[in-house]
Amino acid sequence: MDANKEISPTVYGKLLQKARKEKGWSLQEVEKMTGIKGSYIHLLEIGKKRNPSVTTIFALTNVYNLEMCKVAEMVVRQAQEDEISDK
Repeated sequence: MDANKEISPTVYGKLLQKARKEKGWSLQEVEKMTGIKGSYIHLLEIGKKRNPSVTTIFALTNVYNLEMCKVAEMVVRQAQEDEISDK
């Protein structure tokens, strides 16, 4: 990704943030539940990290009680869009 390109939240990031806020959880609380650094979760939410590992996707999807297939589809679609825009 071009460093000068504006980074916008991904659909996945927005979904994560919405799910966390609906549950009333802080980033630190989610970190304790998943073992994933709160700072990393924040970067996912705001779109500065865009391609999380399958392990990360699974942990966050599980803790937020989201549908894994839909979430995985979002992440793959975003990765494809990022690849196309980098060309």
